[in-house]
Amino acid sequence: MNVDPSTVLVALPEAARAWAAAIKPITIVEDGSGKRRPWGSAFVLSRGKQRIIVTAHHVVEGPQVKYMGLSSAGSIQWPRHYCVLDRVTADLPVADVAYAIASMDPDAEPDLSTAIPLAQVLPDSSLAPDASLLAAGFPGSLSKLRDAQARLRNELLYAVGSAAPADAYTALGLDQRVHLAMTYDRMACRDVSGKQVVSPLPKGMSGGVLFLQTIESRDNEEKFLVLRVVGILVEYHQHPTNVMVATRIECLLDGLDIVRDGVPKRYRRRATC
Repeated sequence: MNVDPSTVLVALPEAARAWAAAIKPITIVEDGSGKRRPWGSAFVLSRGKQRIIVTAHHVVEGPQVKYMGLSSAGSIQWPRHYCVLDRVTADLPVADVAYAIASMDPDAEPDLSTAIPLAQVLPDSSLAPDASLLAAGFPGSLSKLRDAQARLRNELLYAVGSAAPADAYTALGLDQRVHLAMTYDRMACRDVSGKQVVSPLPKGMSGGVLFLQTIESRDNEEKFLVLRVVGILVEYHQHPTNVMVATRIECLLDGLDIVRDGVPKRYRRRATC
């Protein structure tokens, strides 16, 4: 089914808004002052009663204290113990992914209840050259987040783009077994209200989510747009390619020991301390 690009520009953020509450900002505590500043992004997946909090490893590594915004009510500290991914074979790049798992029991943080179900994940995706993609996260160059996270949803940004050509992978030294690349258009962005904005540089969107637009049909054959999670945002290359890079979501599935028939495992879970 052919889709008018101008329709996609509006429809992608509209579809993503359903998952806005599952996408979180990461802030860092500045040395000395105790103030926080934007540092990265994260998103929450659900697997039954489990919540899998996903980000890029480079966002949460290091000795500085990091906090994940939950709602207008506040935030929680990123846990000291979390998981990263180890390569199964030496020829694979390091997967820049970190995640923590929480159980939704009576004592769990209620603001983790909103999550993107694993049913929305689309592993092993082969992207057509013109595939429509959407990156969602919290650019650090937007106005400073308040400690209380009162402007949490208003800072979220959706960046619309298309699958990068194969030569972009070669130019950037990316491995298509592990990475997905999106050509990023700063003029094709929407804030959480759907208003078109000129995006700042996407520093701070690392750890956010990369969606693929799919056109699917219900039993009555009505066509509708569905967003599937395909990656975790990890890099932005401004010159000369203007490309955002994500780690494929299947690398995370490897660490979660979610077996996919006929697909060799590339990564395994390693705990940090």
